[in-house]
Amino acid sequence: MTGVDLSPEAIATARKLAEQASLDATFVESDVYALHDHGLGEFDIVHSSYGVLSWLPDLERWADIVAAHLAPGGLFHLVENHPFLMMLDEDGVSIRWPYLATGEPLRFDSEASYVGPITDGPLPEYNWPHGIGEVVTALIGAGLRIAWLREYPRTPYPFPGFLEKRPEGDYGWPGGREDIALTFSIGAVARGQSG
Repeated sequence: MTGVDLSPEAIATARKLAEQASLDATFVESDVYALHDHGLGEFDIVHSSYGVLSWLPDLERWADIVAAHLAPGGLFHLVENHPFLMMLDEDGVSIRWPYLATGEPLRFDSEASYVGPITDGPLPEYNWPHGIGEVVTALIGAGLRIAWLREYPRTPYPFPGFLEKRPEGDYGWPGGREDIALTFSIGAVARGQSG
């Protein structure tokens, strides 16, 4: 198993957890666009999860990198925040942010980041919106076959703040609604026969 992240803190935590679980795992600190420099080879499964896509300005380049690291017949699995949810303001009603790519990033002044503490005041953070159509088209353009696209009314994170915690421990739309997509997943298969 190989894990990749741009944060040295995330990599250090992953190594510690792998050691505690006695897992044979390798962790690489890298920007996803620089993965070709690491000679990682091909994998039967490539997985990407929550919050990745909004950091990426170029989904076609990302999809090409995913495809290059999949063995023939390998599976790419993506689970991500739904772009519908990402459009909404903190009130859960107003549309504040774009659904479709605009070519320009959204800028936020962040007090905290998953990549480490921010000790010298708010720092700029840039996010790029991507609709589901753009994601699917980038994966198809990289030569992958879409096996599924699913949408879910739950998320593991309390973001945005108007979501309500459910008895199961995850978060959903206020009032227990189960008919509004908060996350989605895609399964995409590399062309060719598996070894």
